[in-house]
Amino acid sequence: DNMETMRTLGLVSFVTLPGPQDMTQAYDYMLETARTVARNLGGELLDESRSVLTQQAVEHSRQQIRELERRLRVPSA
Repeated sequence: DNMETMRTLGLVSFVTLPGPQDMTQAYDYMLETARTVARNLGGELLDESRSVLTQQAVEHSRQQIRELERRLRVPSA
């Protein structure tokens, strides 16, 4: 009812993994959406430790997702 006066310190975007069939694509979609929201609202993207999100951090997350996908494909002994 009061969107014109609403103020918030931040928004949180996340994707639950494992979950989607293509986890890397789901992460990329989430990241693209978060970047668009930040750009349109004049905000900035931060990582889980509230530091500015760098391309290095994005690549690290993608690497972790690839590792998770690999572990899920390997049958447990």
